[in-house]
Amino acid sequence: MMIRLPTSMNNSISGNPEETTVSPKVRKVVSSLKSGFLLTVNNAPKLLEETGDVIRTSEKHKTEFGVGQGIPKLISIMNKFEDDPGIQLQCSKLVQELSMIDDNLGMIADSNGITAILVAMLKHVDTDMQEIGCLCLASLCRRNENKQIIVDTSGIEVVLTAMVAYPENTVIQAQGCRFLGLLAEGNPSNSSTIAAVGGVRAIMTGIKLHSNDLDVQLYGCSAIAHLTATNDPNRGAIASAGGIETTLAAMKQFQSSAELLQQTCAALWNLTIDYKFNATTIIKSKGLQTVLRVMNQHEFDVKIQESGCGILRYLTDDDRNGVIVGAEGGIAALLSAMRSFEGNSIIQSQGCAAVSNLAAISENFGPLTKAGAIGVIVSAMRQVSDSAEVQKNGCRALKSLGTTDQNKTSIVASGGMKQMLAAMRRFEDNPGLQGLAIRTLEDLAFNNQIKKQMKSSQVVEAIELARKSNPSNVLIQKVGKKLLAAIDPENFSDSEN
Repeated sequence: MMIRLPTSMNNSISGNPEETTVSPKVRKVVSSLKSGFLLTVNNAPKLLEETGDVIRTSEKHKTEFGVGQGIPKLISIMNKFEDDPGIQLQCSKLVQELSMIDDNLGMIADSNGITAILVAMLKHVDTDMQEIGCLCLASLCRRNENKQIIVDTSGIEVVLTAMVAYPENTVIQAQGCRFLGLLAEGNPSNSSTIAAVGGVRAIMTGIKLHSNDLDVQLYGCSAIAHLTATNDPNRGAIASAGGIETTLAAMKQFQSSAELLQQTCAALWNLTIDYKFNATTIIKSKGLQTVLRVMNQHEFDVKIQESGCGILRYLTDDDRNGVIVGAEGGIAALLSAMRSFEGNSIIQSQGCAAVSNLAAISENFGPLTKAGAIGVIVSAMRQVSDSAEVQKNGCRALKSLGTTDQNKTSIVASGGMKQMLAAMRRFEDNPGLQGLAIRTLEDLAFNNQIKKQMKSSQVVEAIELARKSNPSNVLIQKVGKKLLAAIDPENFSDSEN
């Protein structure tokens, strides 16, 4: 495989050794490395061993080594002895140690260290070199700028080659999955590239072969979560390869690992986003019960609760699944999360949307009302008033809940109408929110007592502002005009423009 070098790279090394105190021990090994042109295959290993003894003593020494110009000297030794497997392994281990320090990540890349690691992996395909290479590249991915260099120099293909060559090696599989997940994180382009060159297949192979290895499962599920965050084709491909079933199996196998459960819940959430087939697969695989158990056992883990609410939101997009969610205890888990994390915009937004879905199903309407869902929704809108998504989903939930006179009265009494009006004023240019709020107010106005109250509750002003701010929105104009005429027929007519 030919490595594609990036078209431009910054060769300057950050950090100024004259402004940083470097200990005598570190200064000595860096000075020795500077005489690299005198090194041979016979004496280089001893010098590298001495270097390792120094930098492994503390994080401070690792930092000093980078600032003291040691990294470019180390990479130059890799380049000089690229055909020697022992020296390459020693150098790669040192690069991996140094990459644990954030300040060194840029220096390694600027010294062409990424290319050096990839060359070493291509030239020396033994297990040890592939292990340390995958570990090193995964660590280097912690810096966003390094990710593009790795992609441009065929790093994805090199790591996938290692994963395919050593399917039984848990270190290569775990670190390969970690590497792919970090590359995909927040990067739709990388997610597509990874899938296109066989990354999904490699990840799923590793997960299935090593179902009892925590690291492989953790990093494999994390990779699934990142690959499916914004990529709909990946959601289908991973589900078709058994990704839902393997994720659920990992949740059952490693119930005590909060970190793994965070990643598995995130993976399931992303797999269900606007993908009803995957949501149904989770239901059929008894995944709902697994998710609810995890949410109940980790009720104060914010990441698990965020993903759990997201899963419930998308599971309930299908009414048939919504019935099952209600029957299995999903309402209690959802409202508990919303009450525990009142200021969390993700939990409140996903929770409000899920409540709206659930309330539209007759079997769930009574249990939601009895469980105090109206108060929870109003509290969400009050606590996270700066989130348009929370306000919009809150209006949607109140509309679903406000179909009886009793609930209409409860919505107004708990401050729901007041919160909707505040949201309309704050987000006057958001037509989706304005439309939902006006439709909800229209439903509330079917209660004559509430309709009378609206005339003196700034409802008229809010509707007029919505119509003025959204002149081309047919729904806002039509429903708004009709509602104004119903509230104040003396001053507004349903037939006027």
